Amino acid sequence: MGIVCLPVLKWHWSGALFSGSTFVQNCMSKHRFASIWSNIHYVNTAAFTATEKKAKKRANGFWQLSPWLVKLAANFGAYYHPSQCLDVDEMSIWFKGRHHLRFYNPNKPEKFHFKAFCLNDGRSGYLLDFFMYQGSAEPRPAGTSATAWPVIKLLSPVRYHDNGFILSTDNWYTSMETAHFLLDAGIHFNCTIKTNRSSTPKHLAFKKTGRGKKARGTMVSASTDYKEHKIYWTCWQDSKPVTVLSSYATYKSPVERQQKSAEGVWGPVVFLRPTVVEHYNWGMGGTDQQDQLASYYRYEHKTIYWTHRIISHFLMSITLNAHILYKEKMNKKMALVDFIKVLINQLAGFEKPPQDEFEEDSDDSSAESEVNPKRRRQSKTWEADLSRIVPSMHCPTIVKGGRGKCKAGCGKFTQMKCVECDTFLCCTGEKLENCFYRFHHCKKLDP
Repeated sequence: MGIVCLPVLKWHWSGALFSGSTFVQNCMSKHRFASIWSNIHYVNTAAFTATEKKAKKRANGFWQLSPWLVKLAANFGAYYHPSQCLDVDEMSIWFKGRHHLRFYNPNKPEKFHFKAFCLNDGRSGYLLDFFMYQGSAEPRPAGTSATAWPVIKLLSPVRYHDNGFILSTDNWYTSMETAHFLLDAGIHFNCTIKTNRSSTPKHLAFKKTGRGKKARGTMVSASTDYKEHKIYWTCWQDSKPVTVLSSYATYKSPVERQQKSAEGVWGPVVFLRPTVVEHYNWGMGGTDQQDQLASYYRYEHKTIYWTHRIISHFLMSITLNAHILYKEKMNKKMALVDFIKVLINQLAGFEKPPQDEFEEDSDDSSAESEVNPKRRRQSKTWEADLSRIVPSMHCPTIVKGGRGKCKAGCGKFTQMKCVECDTFLCCTGEKLENCFYRFHHCKKLDP
């Protein structure tokens, strides 16, 4: 239902040609689907009294799915070895129903949402670990800030320590507290940071506007000692000031930008850029990449149950992770939509994928003629179908604004089309050199 999107759920079982889905109807009846979907759960809530439910809800707003989410996060990290680049960022799970942990952010594409903090591979986007944010009820240790806690919790497992990983985060998570934890754990980092954070050299920060605004390409760097390590603070002027906190020194490298000249003409201009900014752009964005891919084929029918929304969301995350594992383990390239179609067919119990309802071309001439005798077909299908030779009113016409490959075997593209056969055919030449004539008079289509 994420691939075949319909505005009303029950339309999948409709008999109308424009909305019904034969595949869904063959897999399950509408009433059985509604019964399963309305009762799907992980924890048996009927075993608890109303008082016990309220107590569990105060302790953990997601207690009905918490055991499943914890087990899922553990399995994600167990089956994948990430690249050197890691990133921590938040994931938004769209939900407009009633829940005390539903957040509102007008700057997000999904303004009403649950929030999950995620650890992703910075290159592939694989989801390694996550946990649901619970607001003030978050079990955060005393003395740990709310911005540093997601990084500390997600990178506490020993498998990430002293293995050469480099973490990238945006300025909401970055602070000297985060930097100290990462250095103690043996994890390098290059993260953007706000200039108003404590322990940062504010006198070296660039101003965004006014007389203190620096010229594009200006860079300043400073360092401080922490135990046996150094922490580097770098500020660089692009169109706006960019401030980066890193565990290693930076160098200068050229970068090309488009800039308007004094004459008002846009053109490429080369500036110097710190290498840590290039590394940050290279390693940051794994969570955003997974969010983007998930939005393409996500099941988004409305529901008042928050458990249904979270289950459907993380089922999509499972699919995305499986797709990444398949590409890397099998060393094969496959589009995400093709992978989802194969997965659906296997889960539905088909040994071979059934005929696609929306496939335009088919090699089976008999099945094609039963559905629509005028439907567009391949050359070898037309050669087996001798109905094209039956005397009838075959008339060529010009297709405006489009063209297609000639089905008579010449391989050329043409705008001429047979009205009766609904097939592109070349109309140049005489007798057998004319594809339109040969198509309607000869059994063999080879020129």
